Amino acid sequence: MDLEARDEHEAKPLLGNFGQNKLATAADKQKAFFSSVTARNFGWHLLTLVPAPQFTFMVVLFLVNRFWHWHCLVVTILLSSLLMASLWAMKSYKQIWRQRLAKLILASTVSGLIVGLAIYYSSMVFYFHYKGAATYNSVVPSQSAESILDAGVISFAVGSMVDRSRSVGFQSASGNLICVAPVVDVSMRPGS
Repeated sequence: MDLEARDEHEAKPLLGNFGQNKLATAADKQKAFFSSVTARNFGWHLLTLVPAPQFTFMVVLFLVNRFWHWHCLVVTILLSSLLMASLWAMKSYKQIWRQRLAKLILASTVSGLIVGLAIYYSSMVFYFHYKGAATYNSVVPSQSAESILDAGVISFAVGSMVDRSRSVGFQSASGNLICVAPVVDVSMRPGS
């Protein structure tokens, strides 16, 4: 009996400390956070914890959508440095509110990157493609199409018109309708 009591006494602190230390640490952190936030500095904590991640999200969204097409390496370096700085702040700061601010900035950077890339690849990639493509003015419809294959914007010469009698339409299974009609000028015979 004495031997069993001694074994139980030796085993109990090992198991008890393992589970209790984790709970005690979380409870101590929560107590330290609430004791550090007083009525006097609550406003400063709130003014830091709310706008900083929102500002970070918007800056990341702007960087990705404005500069990803031309300077993706620079944007990648800036976002990587922001992620590393927030990871460093999470580990090095002792104040709980600063650690939480670093976590919020990390989350807003990642979410800004994901949302920014989704917007870029759904919409902005086409804008930048056509912005960088060639523009041709006063194009004669009888001109060879091979000379303007890299065109983003074409404006036809005066006297050009759309031949509606040779128009063709296609409706996809999803309901999108695509219509095509040739552009002709006075030297070409419309409708033949």
